[in-house]
Amino acid sequence: MKIHTKWLNSIKAYYQTIQEQYSITYLKEALIAILLIVCVGGGYFLNKFYVTYREQQAFVALSEVVESFMQSQRVAPSLDPAKDKEKITQAWSDTEILLDALYKEHSNSYLAPYFLVFKSQIVLDRDKNLQEAIKIFDQALKNISRSTALGSLYHMKRIKMGFDSADALEQEKSLQKLIEISKNSKDYAYQEALYLLGVYYLAQGDQQKSQESFKALVDAQDTQALLKSPWARLAEEKLGIRALSNDVELK
Repeated sequence: MKIHTKWLNSIKAYYQTIQEQYSITYLKEALIAILLIVCVGGGYFLNKFYVTYREQQAFVALSEVVESFMQSQRVAPSLDPAKDKEKITQAWSDTEILLDALYKEHSNSYLAPYFLVFKSQIVLDRDKNLQEAIKIFDQALKNISRSTALGSLYHMKRIKMGFDSADALEQEKSLQKLIEISKNSKDYAYQEALYLLGVYYLAQGDQQKSQESFKALVDAQDTQALLKSPWARLAEEKLGIRALSNDVELK
């Protein structure tokens, strides 16, 4: 089976699993990021003549990690945490052992940080240890540029992880990063940042700043575009909200 075909089959299966597992933390980021890797990887690594053997092998290795991760995501939620704790731990441990071995083997690859992305997700899903997951994820981000669509997606995920942290300093850092992105219309995550800021301020009870963020997002839309931004659609819905909500989440 060709490498590209194997990878695409893994992604398709992973996508189906994700659709069934709505409890996956940061679901949207995980899904979109994987699909973007397919575009970047399939188009760059496999279809260009300057693909190196090392990167091809790393590509196959990451595919194996995706398949194992998919299996763990399928098995673990189906078990009873009270009765099958050891089985759940084993399901994740098998994936982690494989991931650690392959990451060590391909630590010099362009794809190395994406192994750490999955490592972080394992720690989050299995151990529910957000702080450790953030630590690992930060290692990955050192080699993932925010200047690309894929990189921007991961950096936005990091911001959301910071908001979910119990550490007030982490929350404040995430807020400042979100504000920074919302001021740069050329940033890939500009629209999402504006929307999340609006939701954040709404949750904090600051109706004025919330409305300003949502309105800025709506006003920034290209009226000639064939399709309206999904973030703009959500912002338009929020603009009609007057009553404050205590259970607003950053979605």
